[in-house]
Amino acid sequence: MHVLVVGAGIGGLTLASALREHRVTLVERRPEATGIGAGLLLHRRALDALERVGVRVSGRPYPGLSLGLADGRLLPLAAKPGRAVSRPALHAALLRAAAHANLHTSCVVETFDDCDGGVRATLSSGQTLEVDVMVGADGLGSGVRRQLGLPARRRYAGATCWRGITQQESPHDHPVELWGDGLRIGIVPLLEGTYLYLTSTQPAPPERSTPPLARFDHFGCDAPALLRSVPPSDWAHHDLEELDTHSWGHPRVPLLGDAAHGFTPNLGEGAAQAILDAEHLAACLQGAGRYPGARRGRNRRIALASRWMGALGQATGGAARLRDTVLAMFATAPAQA
Repeated sequence: MHVLVVGAGIGGLTLASALREHRVTLVERRPEATGIGAGLLLHRRALDALERVGVRVSGRPYPGLSLGLADGRLLPLAAKPGRAVSRPALHAALLRAAAHANLHTSCVVETFDDCDGGVRATLSSGQTLEVDVMVGADGLGSGVRRQLGLPARRRYAGATCWRGITQQESPHDHPVELWGDGLRIGIVPLLEGTYLYLTSTQPAPPERSTPPLARFDHFGCDAPALLRSVPPSDWAHHDLEELDTHSWGHPRVPLLGDAAHGFTPNLGEGAAQAILDAEHLAACLQGAGRYPGARRGRNRRIALASRWMGALGQATGGAARLRDTVLAMFATAPAQA
């Protein structure tokens, strides 16, 4: 079986790793297939899936997650164990596991059509490939999804986000997210340093790449000091978006990850679900079930829950004050570093 995977991100590389007994061609539009971003959380199911496809990645284990108020008061720890990893480290591990694949960088699929029970794809390099299956793993702005004519549009989710990594240690041994009035800060301890993310419902400043740190000066848990320890040029900025409709592609041209069901990152499930999609699709391509199967309903539920969590975390004005009043009844005093 020859499989063409469009997109060498987490989902595409996981699929390639799972198909190591088959011929795999990877197409990546960027000049290099390297990890983009700062950090991410992987729960046990995603970590187990990675191990099953031959991928081992180091990270910092955590026992669960905490939510809290801007002043640092935290709700009881929610038991959801997993591992916090850096995106570049995960990407490097996936590339090693997918070393058998033929990788084309700075390349996209310009056109494709049915071909004798398979797919004929023309690449921007001028090469034409005849494959058994072509998989769209090319993200929210999927060109494969667009060429299939599927009705999924990107929807702004009401907030803009910055992500970065500091070499300073977090005051906590597990991920913490603090909610303010239209503002959020995430503090995630890594093996070395701390992954930070922050969101704001207010428009991004003109420079966009540098977060407006003064908006977050009233937060607890040493958050302002951690934020200011990130070199200004190291922040990555993007708006939070999601797909308004989930589209899983066609039998010979399936979609996975954000290309199929891109949802907001409010539950930290994006990478994990792309990994699980890829493992399931690999099994289906080898005769074990039909795709997407139960993943359709699972990802729809995650998308709705993530949207709800975003609305709660990004609340402003009176809604934020009401939310905080309720949370304060269950929160403990601000933690001391």
